[in-house]
Amino acid sequence: DAAPPVPLDQIVATIERELRAPLGELYASFEEQPIASASIGQVHRATFHDGTEVVVKVRRPNVERTIEADLQLLLTQARFLEGRSEVLRQYQLVEIVEEFAQALRDELDYTIEGRNADRLRQQVQGEEVCIPTVYWEHTTRRVITLSEIKGIKLSEVNRLVAEGYDLHSVAATLVRTYLQQVFVHGIFHADPHPANILVTGNRLGLVDFGVV
Repeated sequence: DAAPPVPLDQIVATIERELRAPLGELYASFEEQPIASASIGQVHRATFHDGTEVVVKVRRPNVERTIEADLQLLLTQARFLEGRSEVLRQYQLVEIVEEFAQALRDELDYTIEGRNADRLRQQVQGEEVCIPTVYWEHTTRRVITLSEIKGIKLSEVNRLVAEGYDLHSVAATLVRTYLQQVFVHGIFHADPHPANILVTGNRLGLVDFGVV
């Protein structure tokens, strides 16, 4: 969540092109400084005209072309290695890379992420997990607008301690919620790195549903 940010004018241009309206019509306020900048998308805080606080994730310009080029390199290397290694053929290296490639292509489409979030929220909302709401009228393949979940990233251990959280309890809640997703609901958030998990009161907020 800490890649070099995309210039604001490119972000605004993508939003206005995708949602077919000026930024000022779409959002009452839009923070220039991103709260996260990752390899595929960049996230900004914004506010609707009715005062609803949201976050807007925008896909990086030309990232699709870069990813496709990288995936072709990976697949070429996987085929080369499988052709020369019986062990790698047994592990089906090409199929592993192909599955990774499909998951990555899905992450490029924010409508897939939105549907993933909706499905997961219907299953687990109200337990110990908080899933953001998707605002579909402000969402396309390249832009997704979600309700903001306010909390402390799981990676900010010192801040969690300073705010009085018991790390053992947080860890126990984390394990419990993921076991429930997998074994009870049969659908789970599959990108659980610490920047995608927020501690918010006695619940955990999950973000980024490109892989579910």
